[in-house]
Formats: sequence, C-alpha cells, structure tokens
Amino acid sequence: MKKTLLASFLFILFLPLFSTAQDTLLKVSTTILEEEFMVDLSDLTLRLELKIDVINNSTDTLKLKWERFVLNQPENWETQGCDNNRCWLPFVNTNYNESAQILEPFILPPDSNFVFTLYLLPNGQAGNADYMLDFSLINNPDSILASIDLAATVSSSSTSTFSQKELENIYVFPNPVVNSFRITNDQDIDQVVVRNILGRRIRTFTAYPGASYSVFDLPQGIYLVSLLDQTGQSVKTMRVSKYRFRP
Repeated sequence: MKKTLLASFLFILFLPLFSTAQDTLLKVSTTILEEEFMVDLSDLTLRLELKIDVINNSTDTLKLKWERFVLNQPENWETQGCDNNRCWLPFVNTNYNESAQILEPFILPPDSNFVFTLYLLPNGQAGNADYMLDFSLINNPDSILASIDLAATVSSSSTSTFSQKELENIYVFPNPVVNSFRITNDQDIDQVVVRNILGRRIRTFTAYPGASYSVFDLPQGIYLVSLLDQTGQSVKTMRVSKYRFRP
C-alpha cells in the first residue's frame, strides 16, 4: 500500500515536468496571426499567404500531423495547406488521416525549422475569415504541441472605372465553349488574356467590339479569361469551361 501511494505521489510530482517536455518539442513563430490584404479581386488566380515558422526544439526527428479548422469564411473562399511534402488540395484539411488514407507525416529533423504556408484563395470575394491550425505527433494526435489562431481580412484595391453593375453585365458566352467565345459589353476592353487554371498565360488577344476569340485547339478543361483595359488594369476575370466537340 505504501509503495502504491509513493508511486502515485511521484507520478503527480513529475507530471508537470513531462507536460513541459512535451510542450517544448515544437515551437511556432506566433500563436496569433492576423493579416490584412488589399488586392485586385478581379484576379481569380490570387493566392494570399499566411505563414507560420515551425521549429523542432528537440533532439529527435518529429513526425507531425497538422490539421486546419475553418471557423468562418466567406462562401467563395478556399484555403490550401502547404507543408514540406506538398501543397494539398483545398478540400484536404490534414496531412494525416488513416481513415481517409492520407498518410504523409510532416517530418522535421532535430533543431530544424520549416515555414508552413496556408494559402488563401478569395476567388474574387472580399471579407473576413478565422482559422485554427493545430500541430501534434502522429502517434499522439490528441496531444496538441502547438495551436495557432489565424485571421484574414481581404479588401479590394481595384481602381477600375467600371461600376459594379457594368461588371456584372460583362461575361463570356457561350460558356462552356467549344470553338470560340465572345465578350458582352466589350466596348472598353483592350485585351483578352486566357490562362490555365494555374494562372499561366497561354493566349492573348487584342480586343475589339463584337470580336470572336478562338480556343478550338486548346485541351478540354477549365480556363481563366481576364479582360484588361487600355492601362493594363484587370477589369474582370472569369472561369470558362472548354469542351471538345463530340459528334
């Protein structure tokens, strides 16, 4: 009985030391990150960066799990976590989930660091968002080593002379497109730029009223069509689906 009481006493006495050792395995550059962005929201390729420096403060190689929680965000927004393995698709909220067969630990060697990036894709919409990012060991996911609260505010910096109503009446037709497309209300458009979904420019047209823009030879997929005014300012960017004609 005395041995049992002694063992319990020692466990309680040294428990804070074990907790402290666990807490100091990993450090992050901040636990609260707030960023404000003023951007051209007509550019649908925008990827805004929220960065956290993650530091292995131990003498062991850490195999980490990260998990992103969306507390609130505008309807059109997406986020994308990027660790030292890859940039994950927006719908993936963790790098380690056995039930979903996502098994790629975020590995940090002893006394090393890595800048974890949470990309924010506003997709043309201003607003505010709040996220939480947790880090834990993959063999002990319930014990959080570090937790970061992230807040982002995105505002428009556009100086376009087009009113909101005018912008709403500018669109690509037909969409989906097979051979070529036209632009409605295109009197003040100077250039039409076609990019792939990664934002790479693949076609540039000089615009004129009523023109038709051929994309017949482009592979089937999703493209971004940007309209520029005479100053080179992006007026509007739209997603366009390209189909191949099938008889």
